[in-house]
Amino acid sequence: MSNDRSGATCGSFNYGGEPATLGSRWETWLERFDIFRTATDLSQTTNAEKAKATFLLLIGEEAFEVWKTLRKPDDTDTLKEAQEKLTKHFVEKKSVFTEK
Repeated sequence: MSNDRSGATCGSFNYGGEPATLGSRWETWLERFDIFRTATDLSQTTNAEKAKATFLLLIGEEAFEVWKTLRKPDDTDTLKEAQEKLTKHFVEKKSVFTEK
């Protein structure tokens, strides 16, 4: 159980909004989630399942629907794998042609 009594939260991820800023908003939210994990003792390895469950609750309904299409069929992804898959999905890859 968390020792946090501050009511600290990173808030839910805001999936909606400008598509061009989705990747940067996701990366900012992930940073805030990592801070939240530290503040609430979810960064401990003994809390890995609780950290993943909290992450999946806080990503919001729309992002969770995306997650359901990316997860392993047996839903055994770790928190790190879930974060990596969603990051790959949300963060737009820059084209070398458009950057010149």
